[in-house]
Amino acid sequence: MRRILIFLITYFCLLTTAKSQITWDDTFTPFVSELLSTEANWENNSDLSAIDNLVQDKKIIALGEATHGTKEFFTTKHRLIQYLVEEHDFRVFVIEDGYANTHLVNEFVAGKSELSVETVLSRSWMGVWRTQEVRDMLLWMKSFNENRSDSDKVKVYGCDMQWASSPSKFIRSELKKSNLLDDGTEKTLEYLINCNIRKKMSKHEKKEVKHLLAHLNEIALNSSNDRLKFSIRVLEQCMDVLWTSKITVSFSGKRDRYMAENCRRIHEQEGRKVIVWAHNQHIAEHSDNSKQKPMGAHLKDYFGDHYYTFGFGFYTGEYFAYDLEKKKVCPCDAGVPKSDCIDRTFAGAPYENFVLNLKNKELPEELAALVNSTSWSRRAGAAYVKDNNSDLNYCKRKLSEGYDALIFIRNSSAVKALPYTP
Repeated sequence: MRRILIFLITYFCLLTTAKSQITWDDTFTPFVSELLSTEANWENNSDLSAIDNLVQDKKIIALGEATHGTKEFFTTKHRLIQYLVEEHDFRVFVIEDGYANTHLVNEFVAGKSELSVETVLSRSWMGVWRTQEVRDMLLWMKSFNENRSDSDKVKVYGCDMQWASSPSKFIRSELKKSNLLDDGTEKTLEYLINCNIRKKMSKHEKKEVKHLLAHLNEIALNSSNDRLKFSIRVLEQCMDVLWTSKITVSFSGKRDRYMAENCRRIHEQEGRKVIVWAHNQHIAEHSDNSKQKPMGAHLKDYFGDHYYTFGFGFYTGEYFAYDLEKKKVCPCDAGVPKSDCIDRTFAGAPYENFVLNLKNKELPEELAALVNSTSWSRRAGAAYVKDNNSDLNYCKRKLSEGYDALIFIRNSSAVKALPYTP
């Protein structure tokens, strides 16, 4: 009996390994579309025409990324954004950053700010977006918006709510303009602006913040200021996530639910087609092995087939991240993925970079089985984990359930970080 059990376990392991090590077959190639360039300003967009049928009638298109620091992800997304704006009439851009933080960026692309783009990035967004590649994208948006009516300009929003400081500053400013800022409200807002939001609040502090939120919601009910009302809601979301999450805020399912809520609100407010830029983990239409329901799943529930996702994958190279050992942000070696990672198969394609329609019902049987089976794929967050076999460097899901299409980049290089410019 023991020998039979050992045999069955060994057979199962071999079968699983064989399945995970599918090599690229020539029959797969006709079903992928080569990306001729990952450069943002590539003049020939004939390769992007392959996505025209995929994005027709979509209200929200989400562009993911397997890392927050791969140059080719950023420049390819810039190229896609430019194409979607110019050829498919998308006019709203939403990024994985704070709602209140992003107003200054929107002012810049609208041509209403005298600040440099470097200063705008430094004052507004997280460090992961303070790069040459994002800078170039914002400059393109500003150029596109020149001499256009306000209704035809690209607008920039953030959908996140991880920080209380920015919405608190804006709320304080708006209440002061309207003579609605009493001493108690100002004191509690000042506390939220300056406190370490990751530090646990005392019972008294929490009580004061709850009282503030109740007061602000009363103000919102009688206000016609949409940005003020939105900022109050974002502050309320931030507090709820911080008070109720049993895990870190960055991986909170509640955070994703609120990001989806904010994307919906932005879409309803603007009435135009929306592009969302966020990590693969957020845009995915189904949860992975983490079991946290991502933003994309909430958006899919609401928009149905009008929500479309491009997941991004890569094989090897470098990406920019915080190195825990070196204790600094720098280019980090991604190495070669573990043996049962699906990106190994995609690296065997004849094209370095390509688009694969994961929902294509005519895929060859073996390729269909690959994308419809649970498998490991590469992912990295803001922090670098050196151990290439660590599960922290991968997510596990059926690709076809996570995304509608995959953009695969064989070789990743690190983004070019910009210095902080106050």
